[in-house]
Amino acid sequence: MFQPMLHKQRQHADQQHEIQLQMIRNVMEARYKDTQANIKAIKAHLFQTTGTSPPTIIYVENPDDAKKGEKGKKEKKGSISTTRSNV
Repeated sequence: MFQPMLHKQRQHADQQHEIQLQMIRNVMEARYKDTQANIKAIKAHLFQTTGTSPPTIIYVENPDDAKKGEKGKKEKKGSISTTRSNV
């Protein structure tokens, strides 16, 4: 007696979950399209204003990482550090 009722409740919960996921997908897709349209409009405006559109910028996580890498390479090559222990 309880088994069919539990099964129906589970089916209903699964359906509700799918509906909610679809609503989230729709909102995310709409936001993505709006953002893309805004980017195109901004680029078009800049192109009209300046005659060139800006290049696409690739996000670099931390620009100081390059400097840290160069420092690490110099120290590994045998450069002597100037800490108190070496003096």
